[in-house]
Amino acid sequence: MKVKNLIFMLCFTVGVGCIRQNDYCKIRHLVNQTFSHTGVKVEVDTIVVVGNYALDNWRQGNIAGRCLFKKQNGNWVIWLCGGKGLKEVAGLVQAGIPADTAQMLSQKITDAESTFAPEIVQKFDDFGATINMSEH
Repeated sequence: MKVKNLIFMLCFTVGVGCIRQNDYCKIRHLVNQTFSHTGVKVEVDTIVVVGNYALDNWRQGNIAGRCLFKKQNGNWVIWLCGGKGLKEVAGLVQAGIPADTAQMLSQKITDAESTFAPEIVQKFDDFGATINMSEH
């Protein structure tokens, strides 16, 4: 099965949302609902999920970065937004994620981003300081 077909099966978004309400679709919807109100749509490029944690990378206009999510009471919440630190095991562990989960998230996002041009990955890395979204 081609990757394009798999992505289509995972999440189909055309205004009405996802056909299947899986974790990937719920996270994509949450990001768009939270950040697209500025008039500039958020493009979520990659979402990786390990247990009750997820990590994405995104672009919105001239900025890009990553979001760290945590599933609480069956719902995904945006926990942190940041750059390179959210891709590194040490940064994820510092954020409070168990080491084994942090290792898997880091590996999955690194593998996914290996298909992007280096300048795009650099934009994700360059987001800046990590922002605790639970305080906003």
